[in-house]
Amino acid sequence: MIGHGPKKTASVIKSRSGKDNGESVAGEERTKTSPNVIGDAVIYMSDTSVFAERSLRFTPHGKRGGRRVLVRIHAPVVGNNQNWSVLVEILGPGKRVASRTIWGYDAVQALLYALALVPLDLGTLAHELGGKVTFLGSDDLGFSAAISTR
Repeated sequence: MIGHGPKKTASVIKSRSGKDNGESVAGEERTKTSPNVIGDAVIYMSDTSVFAERSLRFTPHGKRGGRRVLVRIHAPVVGNNQNWSVLVEILGPGKRVASRTIWGYDAVQALLYALALVPLDLGTLAHELGGKVTFLGSDDLGFSAAISTR
């Protein structure tokens, strides 16, 4: 565990799948309301701003091309309990939407945990949909350096 204090990890993922029938990614044009309903997808969002985002590709096994998957990392915010949280959204492919709030002792720990959990969530997405997620044509999604093993 990084840091000291109460141990906090990821909270519940809220996700629903829609029919995957287009290149657009659900939630790209959204308002800051909670919950936000996008077609048949529901995403619970806070009023925090997007801190960083990365565009990836999901390609089903045995097929060419792919669909866009957008990962959004929101800025860390302090909670009522003085611990910090980071909202992570995974939008796509198609109308598929998932969000997760990651908790940490401070802003850095919450952000590092969020970056470390993104590839796990993307691996689950790829497994469930029968394909793979890539970044710039590579299997390395660029999140692996978030947590040091030292």
